[in-house]
Amino acid sequence: MKILESTDVGTCRKKLTVEIPPDEVGKELEDIYAEFSRSADVPGFRRGRAPRYVLQMRYGRAFTKEAIRKAAEQGFKEALKEQGLRAVTEPEFDGLENPTRKEDEPITFSGEVEFIPKFELADYSQLRPAEQNLEVTEKEVVETLESLRKSAALYQSVERPVQNGDFVTCSVVATLEGKPFEEASHPEIIIEVGSKRYIKGFEDGLLGATVGETRELDIVLPDDYPVEENRGKQAHFSVTVDEIKVEQLPELDDDFAKDMGDFETIADLKDHIRKGLEQSLESRKEQNLRESIRRQLLDANQFDVPPSMVRARLNYIQAVQDMELRRRGSSLDEARHLNQNLVGQNQIRAEEETRLSLILDEIAKRENLEVSEEDYRVYVSNLARRENVDPVWYFRRIEEQDLHAYYERNALEEKVMNFLMIPPEDRAPAPAPDQQTEESQAAASTKMPQSAGDEK
Repeated sequence: MKILESTDVGTCRKKLTVEIPPDEVGKELEDIYAEFSRSADVPGFRRGRAPRYVLQMRYGRAFTKEAIRKAAEQGFKEALKEQGLRAVTEPEFDGLENPTRKEDEPITFSGEVEFIPKFELADYSQLRPAEQNLEVTEKEVVETLESLRKSAALYQSVERPVQNGDFVTCSVVATLEGKPFEEASHPEIIIEVGSKRYIKGFEDGLLGATVGETRELDIVLPDDYPVEENRGKQAHFSVTVDEIKVEQLPELDDDFAKDMGDFETIADLKDHIRKGLEQSLESRKEQNLRESIRRQLLDANQFDVPPSMVRARLNYIQAVQDMELRRRGSSLDEARHLNQNLVGQNQIRAEEETRLSLILDEIAKRENLEVSEEDYRVYVSNLARRENVDPVWYFRRIEEQDLHAYYERNALEEKVMNFLMIPPEDRAPAPAPDQQTEESQAAASTKMPQSAGDEK
């Protein structure tokens, strides 16, 4: 194998032009004939006894093509190793089929892959979580109380024109430049007028409308509209008002407290809320400390990440969001309409989570941190407890869905984060690779293989 050319053709994407000597193809071809001839069922010959020349006449072209493919795959794998590249996508080959090539000529072809970039890991030896003085504030108690109040709200229909603050049930038929605009059409949707959560101009266009009235709205889609190709285009919305409701919030009095549970007064309810917030404060502190470590790592390590890994992470993020929204009776499409920045926010999150994963992976290597079977079981058991489900069921679901590598990866990242949460002066120095304990070596030997770029 000889690398003729190595070219960057995109973000974390490399094109290698490779030459494979003819004897490599010959070896692959011999192996194919040897394996096939043992079981070949050719008319006129006993099973596995057909002569080589007969097989060549019947299957020669297909076998040669297969031999070239195998030789190319092996040669390209060696080329990646020689270049020190860890591929995250399958190679895309070009130039393998050359009908004019002679048997004694080498194969010259090119292949493109995305790869995990090499980067200079910033010094993390003195990294420490940023301490925060957190305490439960009266504002948090009031906000929680208000949230309970809104959850107990009643909605009453009114017979008057739409005003700010109304909840309007309507049907929407949308077109975009004269063509059906399916993603913005809804047979029934509730709009909180004045919330500014829908496309700019839409809510204002409903002001003054009455039940049964249809408003025709022409709106230019904003520059931050989730679907990039639709930005700046003019959409037409035919909106029919079906019902107008106003929110009626209960009074924050002792009667409300009694409705919320075993409380005599509103003061008792506020005390209960405060105690609950205080119980979750330690968890919030832990989350904030970890987030400070993540942010420091991301700020100190800026590099490009493979687009395919970002896409995989984005798909995962959106799938989780959609599942949660559907559980609440909504959907990701509806959330995108209500929050026009959601797509961009998810994209940034996916890029940062991908980059952070690579950073933590590099730290794990430097510190010889690995996930033992016990580490893995503790991590998954803790997840099950947090989600209030049976750990045995949780483990079984992971195996049935073939997600072991994914959760094992998460367990490793958590182990690295736990290491970084230790004050620098208390961290044990990383052992040399040849000084690993028998325990860590045993853990490494039982660790399941994981493909590069395995995504969440």
